[in-house]
Amino acid sequence: MPNLLLLLISFLICSPSESRMAAILDQDLSELLIPSSEFLGFIGEDKQRIYMQFDSLWKDVDQKNLYHLKGHSIVKSNRCDFKGLLIIEGISEDEDLPRELDKKSPNPEWLSAGKIKGRYLFSENPEQKHVGIFSGSYWCTYLLKRDGELSSNEVNRSSDDFRDHQYEGFWRAYEDDNSRVCNWGLARIPKSGDLDIGAAEFSANPKYQEQGW
Repeated sequence: MPNLLLLLISFLICSPSESRMAAILDQDLSELLIPSSEFLGFIGEDKQRIYMQFDSLWKDVDQKNLYHLKGHSIVKSNRCDFKGLLIIEGISEDEDLPRELDKKSPNPEWLSAGKIKGRYLFSENPEQKHVGIFSGSYWCTYLLKRDGELSSNEVNRSSDDFRDHQYEGFWRAYEDDNSRVCNWGLARIPKSGDLDIGAAEFSANPKYQEQGW
């Protein structure tokens, strides 16, 4: 099995200064990095449906911006277990809070909203069938309380443009160099093309019904 730490090095970019991210990185973001409901996802140009599930996720004991996870993928009737890494590379802050929070109180406990961004690398169990490596970039949103505590931006879920935990990248089989686009996310899928024809929420194009939608 490939060494995940060595493989991940090739994907890294320069990290932001520690002073900007220190307060957030000191926290355990495990719960924030796992979505509250099922991912929507596709693999390949034919938009075959893929199910991605994070079964467990925990913070590295030495590196504050590194998280380990275990999960599984399902394509048609084929299930594969994987383990991998999430690395936090940057944080973008937004002073504007979701409208839903502003309506609740003139003096909300929430201070700001933002995004956590990074890279991922997941390695499927080579003892199973049709296995390979998932790699790419991701982002998820957060809300920052005035006391410094972070939480998921779930209060904004009723918005038509809501999307979170967006993963964009590729899957590559162990036995060859051919890669297939593979994207997934919460509520919406990044760069899904004509697969998603919904307005207020995700709605699969009937032309992809045979691909599991």
